Amino acid sequence: MLRAVCTDIAKVPGLSAATILEPRARAAWDLSEVPAHVADDPGAEPLEDSGAAQLLAALSADVDGVLLIAPELDGALASVSRMVLEAGGRILGTDPAGVEEAADKLRLPERLGSRSVPCLAAEPFQQGVTPSFGYPCVVKPRFGAGSSGLILLRSAADTAAQAPTLERAELIATPYHAGLPASALAMVGPRGTLVLRAGEQLIAGDGNFAYAGGVLPLPPPLERRARRLALRALGSCPRLLGFAGVDLMLDVSGADPPRDLVVEVNPRLTTSYVGLRALSLSNLAEHWIRILHGEHPADPVWRAGRVRFTPDGGTSFEDSEERRERREPAT
Repeated sequence: MLRAVCTDIAKVPGLSAATILEPRARAAWDLSEVPAHVADDPGAEPLEDSGAAQLLAALSADVDGVLLIAPELDGALASVSRMVLEAGGRILGTDPAGVEEAADKLRLPERLGSRSVPCLAAEPFQQGVTPSFGYPCVVKPRFGAGSSGLILLRSAADTAAQAPTLERAELIATPYHAGLPASALAMVGPRGTLVLRAGEQLIAGDGNFAYAGGVLPLPPPLERRARRLALRALGSCPRLLGFAGVDLMLDVSGADPPRDLVVEVNPRLTTSYVGLRALSLSNLAEHWIRILHGEHPADPVWRAGRVRFTPDGGTSFEDSEERRERREPAT
């Protein structure tokens, strides 16, 4: 994801980019047009004392803007956002208050529900207490990211068996809802929001919820539903800016009307950018910059076909020989 967006930013006329890497990643960084600053002790605790944080603060005041790629896990994204602002930098995305607003998976359903946006319910999880919506349910961190830390509980017995892994202080429970996991990445600016192509999320169905990438776009009827619902969800979080993603569960049961639900809102760039840029004939980073600067959102030009992408950046087209010949490297 970092390599992909840095490559695209470097191709925008009048812009240059630089990034921060930990030492073990520096050796594999081969983008000569994007200088890499190496952080000492990138994983030091607390986060504010790490070499990466100190380097970020030093660089933030010297650049026109900072794109942050960090998980919401344990408040990391909000923390580094504050570091940038305290150093005098400009965040090319959502501010810390907006990050916390969208990332709070316990309060988000209240916000969405107040705007009549259908979403999964959520409540604090307590061991030994059956959730109000019963079993099966999904337990996850209140401030989490992706499928990290998700656990499927089918019964109270499951809760007892999983007790050692359910000791985090901030866990929530949501109902287990069958359907097609999907997501849509958007670009939010002062003059509007552009929801990009929506795709299927490839999630393990064994209860471990391991994320394996995605396939996009969805078939047209499903994609229209996903993009409309994503736009409504983003409108419920007015502080969002720049990149933002929405995770959805789409109803494929044939019910009329379908019961599609919002699962989460991610106030940041998401892995789907890797697949979207492979599908796009336009430079998505240039669209993002223009939207941030107040231009009306304009849809990129898209290739035909469907693209599969993996968490490590691999992409491949799924339809014709012509598409397969046009595979792009995982950059």
